[in-house]
Amino acid sequence: MKKFFVILACASIGVSANSYGQAFWTNRSISNAGTVYSLVADSGGILFAATDAGIFRSTNRGDSWTAASTGLPSDIFGNRYIYQLVAERNSSMLAASWAGVYISRNGGQSWTSSNNGFYSINPSIRCMSADSSGNLFAAVWGDLFKSTDLGSTWYHVFNDPFGAFASVAASPWGFLFAANLSGYNYRSIDRGEHWTRIPYDSLPRSVNCFLFTKDGRVLAGTQYNGVSVSSDSGNSWRDFNDSGLPGSPSISSLWYRGDDYYYAALYLKGVYRVSSTGTTWLAANSGLTNYNVRCLGSDPRGYLYVGGDNGTVFRTLNAVTEVVHIDDVPRGFRLSQNFPNPFNPSTTIEFSLPRSGLVTLEIFSLLGEEVATLVNEVRPAGTYRIGWNASSSPSGVYFYRLETKDFVQTKKMLLVK
Repeated sequence: MKKFFVILACASIGVSANSYGQAFWTNRSISNAGTVYSLVADSGGILFAATDAGIFRSTNRGDSWTAASTGLPSDIFGNRYIYQLVAERNSSMLAASWAGVYISRNGGQSWTSSNNGFYSINPSIRCMSADSSGNLFAAVWGDLFKSTDLGSTWYHVFNDPFGAFASVAASPWGFLFAANLSGYNYRSIDRGEHWTRIPYDSLPRSVNCFLFTKDGRVLAGTQYNGVSVSSDSGNSWRDFNDSGLPGSPSISSLWYRGDDYYYAALYLKGVYRVSSTGTTWLAANSGLTNYNVRCLGSDPRGYLYVGGDNGTVFRTLNAVTEVVHIDDVPRGFRLSQNFPNPFNPSTTIEFSLPRSGLVTLEIFSLLGEEVATLVNEVRPAGTYRIGWNASSSPSGVYFYRLETKDFVQTKKMLLVK
């Protein structure tokens, strides 16, 4: 149901037809796709889904999907298993498949094989990653390969005699982490040229995924043991399951989309999130109807996506940009004028809370229709700055409204394109 508010002549007070309790997710699933293993958006905002049935793409944030598997091979049963997608800086999209690496340089319209250097003609690639320098890494069972030319050629860098790799991930600072299905975990500090095993007494569990946080920590999502965290680039680890996660959680994916929260997909349990400065995990499943989730992803506009079994894809109802929290406790409530104003297409809104409480910050059109919800949760006392990207909205007058238990204020802004 759409939300509206009544615009009075002074444009300073809003009345909402539905204040709180909004659903978090909306269903954007894919028909006849099987399992969704990976969701990745390119720099232009085109969303790609890796599935049992090949690759699907959406140009409207998952509202509709079209098959994008031209050039991808099928097995003898007609399946096109795609296990992971990686977006490259040159707008290329790479797919890790049952028959090797495939690359698209035309927005997913067609795919070509890129297996030069692997030990077999059609190697099964279960996981892949790209670092900040453009190097690519792919795992073929227990062997890791590297490419320095955007996937055109590959060379061998490491063999794990203990089992097939389940995950490989490159950090922003050049370190890499890899984990195999037998519970052995590895780290490289020279962009994948050499690897050392992480001691078992430091990270004694099977790892499904890694996430690198904005404050330099490494999160490891494990099989049945929740989340571990390292604050020293993987030298030592501790549990990050202090509160909120259900017992023996299997973490299939970890993600950060810029809204001051880290998200975890728990197979059979749905999605949980924790504040970047907190330790308590909270369920974020409102609107989610299938908890068999396997992957998380986001697009350039700040929408979060979750994928899973039976073609499951859900998208958050609202997009966000990064929230900046200023620690000084203000004396009173305050909603500042957005800056810049007029703006195109992004602007920043600052507000202050003298005490903790439930707060919403919403955007409305001139007709009073809700355009976006930037904040809808409990926030501690402090001053916050949050950006709104209006690239998908038309030029015109908009209103933004801050509402708490004890304070409501609305201000006007102008988008000029």
